[in-house]
Amino acid sequence: MPEHCESSWWSVVRESPKIEAILVDKESQVLQGNLTSFVSPRICWVSVSRNCERDKNKKKGVD
Repeated sequence: MPEHCESSWWSVVRESPKIEAILVDKESQVLQGNLTSFVSPRICWVSVSRNCERDKNKKKGVD
């Protein structure tokens, strides 16, 4: 992840209980062997990206 994105990535995670729950769930799945460590980050990235896009649209007044 580019350094300039890292701080915003973690601020999004800390501010969103939903995203934090996704990360905890995926970490648990990886540790239990139910999900690979290659797939998990992709799922998390997509979830965070969608969440950020929704938040950005809400601020603009777009549904």
